[in-house]
Order: sequence, then structure tokens, then C-alpha cells
Amino acid sequence: MTSYAAAVTNPTFSARAALLQVSMAAVLVAGCSSATSADGDADRGEPSQTTAARPQPEPESVQDEEDVTELESLYLAYYDAVVELQNSQETDRSLLDGIATDSVREQQLSRISQFKDVGITGTGEPVITGLTVHVDGDEATVQACVDSSPWLLHDADGNAVNVEDSGRDARLVLAEREPGGWLITETRGAEGATVSC
Repeated sequence: MTSYAAAVTNPTFSARAALLQVSMAAVLVAGCSSATSADGDADRGEPSQTTAARPQPEPESVQDEEDVTELESLYLAYYDAVVELQNSQETDRSLLDGIATDSVREQQLSRISQFKDVGITGTGEPVITGLTVHVDGDEATVQACVDSSPWLLHDADGNAVNVEDSGRDARLVLAEREPGGWLITETRGAEGATVSC
């Protein structure tokens, strides 16, 4: 075994020893750096491979877009049903099923029955533009501009019947998400509407 004094006086041995020390130091530093880097990643909260592989929930905006599309369809289906109820000779009470709550359905059926009781029915249909939907959790507001002028009412003799709201105006409904989907829970006409018609 070579003594410390011999190592100091022998340049070749000293150089080898220094090289060995530098190599060992480099290995130690690399090992520490790897451990620090791994720990550092964990400390910074960067996802591991396991975390990255987990399925991520769909962005909320995608869900909102689906709701908007469904509510737009619901609003149009509501008007289709009301127009068919008003225009037909017979009253099909099931037309608003799955579209509106019982209270809204009964309200519309009662209104239309009053017209039909005095022989008033309709022809044509309104033009709906500018549909706007606002979703807030399980509640929604749907509004649009409804031009009722192409939707004509006439009596049993075919004479035109004038109604106050036969022009172009805002129409607003409220809807709620039910277990089976969205349903219209209230109709407000122009009250509370923000669309400009």
C-alpha cells in the first residue's frame, strides 16, 4: 500500500489518484443530480407516467355546448308543438310531452282550447331567429326573436282574426334539467328578454 507521502512525491501516482478522485466525484454528482431532479419533479407536482395515463374529464365548455344544442332543439320543438296544436282541428295532448312540464303543457292546452272553442285555428308558422341560450348549472334561459306575422289565425268562416302579438317580438322560456333531459318550466313572452328584435 502506498503511503500519503509517497503519493505526494510520485507525480504519476498523484495524477492517477487525482483522476480517480475526479471520476468518483463526477459519478457522485451525477447520482445526486438524478435524485435531486426526480425529487424536484415530484416537488413541483409534475405528473408521473401513471398520472398522465389517467383519463382526463371532458372540458366544461364541451358539456355546455351539448346543453346549448339540446336547448335550442327544445325551444324549436316547443314552437313546432304549439303551432301544430293551434293549426290542427283535433287537440293532441301528447305533443308537448317530453318538451314542457305539466304546468306549461296545461297552460298552453287551455289557451289553445279557448281559441278552438270559438272556431279559431291557425295556418302557417312563425319565423324564429336569433336563438340565444344561457346555461347556469341545471337551469337555463332560452330566448329568440319570433315573427308571428306569417302565422295567421282565422275563424270558422275563414275570416282573419287579429291578435295583439302578431308581429316580431322577443320570446323567452325557462328550462330545467330533469333526469330525462331538459324541460321548459315557464314561458315569459318578452318579459326579461335581452335579445333585440
